Amino acid sequence: MKERPIIFNAESVRAILDGRKTQTRRVIKPQPSYENEFWRWIPKQPYDINMDHLNASLINHLCPYGQPGDRLWVRETWGAVFPAMEPVPLEACTIEYRADLPPGCTDYPGNWPAEEARGDPDAPKWRSPIYMPHSFSRITLEITDVRVERLQDISEEDAIAEGCTPWVKDGSMIDTAASDFAQLWNSINGKKYPWESNPWVWVIEFERVTP
Repeated sequence: MKERPIIFNAESVRAILDGRKTQTRRVIKPQPSYENEFWRWIPKQPYDINMDHLNASLINHLCPYGQPGDRLWVRETWGAVFPAMEPVPLEACTIEYRADLPPGCTDYPGNWPAEEARGDPDAPKWRSPIYMPHSFSRITLEITDVRVERLQDISEEDAIAEGCTPWVKDGSMIDTAASDFAQLWNSINGKKYPWESNPWVWVIEFERVTP
């Protein structure tokens, strides 16, 4: 069993903690093609590579996030609150997570209102998930399945497993969970891999181990 880091935004972290999110889709980099060095060792066929024809063992070998049984420790936006005004090592700080704030809340760590914290150099700041040490991660996931598919092939059921919800009004569906997922995807990946480009993605299913 191996452990690897994975980044989630605050919205996804809330969905994981609520038990609403059990899947994540990540862009395959680089995208598969015959010309691409990453894929050239896969036996060539007289037609374009069909990712659906790759067997499970090969998919697991290629997936940079791991294979079933491996674990992922979640990196998320975090902050360190000093116990006093004097700076101390991070290990002596109280660690807070932005996902614990209500959606739309702009407070800084330690319940500092944003308008006050911005002008105070001593106010604790939110830190990028990239810089979260493993020891500060509070969520561990275990991979249960890995597969590949085109982004737009997501089913309504899988969109719900991504933590998205359909919009229902007066008993009628106004919008689907898949449509909600497409908007979420573009908010995160829209600059390089927009929904309309329909990239190949890793589909990673998981169960929460901690907390």
